[in-house]
Amino acid sequence: MPGVRSVPGHVNVQIGRRACPKCHAHMTLARIVPASMGFDLRTFECTNCEHVRDVIVETDAFGRP
Repeated sequence: MPGVRSVPGHVNVQIGRRACPKCHAHMTLARIVPASMGFDLRTFECTNCEHVRDVIVETDAFGRP
């Protein structure tokens, strides 16, 4: 299984910021894990209601055809 990369607490993560589907507060990007070639699994956490949401995101790590 690929290693898990966490975002340090002092990093200001504004890119890809999502609204919580439960309370509509801003969610924080908590983790990025490689899912498969060209895709990452990103975990967002709501600091207001503690809701967690996982999203698969396409990456440009290997360029586009």
